[in-house]
Amino acid sequence: MTVAIERFKTQPSSEQIAQFHDLASQLYTVAPSFEDVAATTQEIVSSSSRALFVARQEGIILGQLVCTDMLEPGLRFGYIGGVVVDERLRGQRIGTRLTAAAHEYGESRGYRYFDLSTSKPAARLLYESMGYHPRQTTPMRRSEIS
Repeated sequence: MTVAIERFKTQPSSEQIAQFHDLASQLYTVAPSFEDVAATTQEIVSSSSRALFVARQEGIILGQLVCTDMLEPGLRFGYIGGVVVDERLRGQRIGTRLTAAAHEYGESRGYRYFDLSTSKPAARLLYESMGYHPRQTTPMRRSEIS
């Protein structure tokens, strides 16, 4: 069966939200609520500065990648996040194809480069095979926003 890679541009149906929720449950340690997945997916597809790419097989969403425009004075680059491929389809180069779609999108938007982060060894190998290299930075996060 063929897996198609495409940009997801429409407001998702409840069935599609359920498919995104299944993917989020594989991506995050603590799965977000169905309502949070619905709200954030709708916000992503409504945004002019984000692109959601999906992998579909027979209409079912089995992979995703979010590409975000990052702007600084004099610089436009992309950030890749939210990448997940259904565990049943991993190892079939779907992540590579999703990332390649983001690269094409970034080229059309004038990005100078892409940033991303991963903690998964298999994903790191995939990204390194596509020309990414580790940066000497310290990832930081503030968990509580008040």
